[in-house]
Amino acid sequence: GAGMAAVQQAVRIMKGVLVFSPDQRGTVIRMLLPAAQRMEDSHAQTASRSDISILIAESDVIVRETAARILQHFGFRAVEASSGEEALAVLDHESFDVLILDLGTFAGPSLDVAVVSSERWPSMAVLFTSGYEIPPDVSGFLKSRPGAGFLRKPYSPESISSEITRL
Repeated sequence: GAGMAAVQQAVRIMKGVLVFSPDQRGTVIRMLLPAAQRMEDSHAQTASRSDISILIAESDVIVRETAARILQHFGFRAVEASSGEEALAVLDHESFDVLILDLGTFAGPSLDVAVVSSERWPSMAVLFTSGYEIPPDVSGFLKSRPGAGFLRKPYSPESISSEITRL
């Protein structure tokens, strides 16, 4: 009906294709969006990013794995850690260019991890992520450290890639 026409119009605007297939339980609707153009757009930048290594500290396994895949798609080398403590342990054995640290996951300790890692590895950038506003103590850290940034969740693949490149 009218609702389906609106969905089809939205899909046309996004240059996607809707596939309807009847199923014994109802109708399955799949939306297919082109991926080839985005791959070509980012391919030119991949070569220059392949030497940038990123450590992602995020306790939510789905968010962590998705972020790693996004960053690998853009040509970065990404390694995962499930906690701030694990991130510090990894950093003791391997150096990284950027530490992505989720604030919501580790609350207060995430700032402690950022401070410790900044003292031990001053050339490493720190990128905080959170679905919430920047806490005042983190805001102070961001102002005092040029190689630090904040990215609000949910973020697009392009925004995390450009923020890492900026840092």
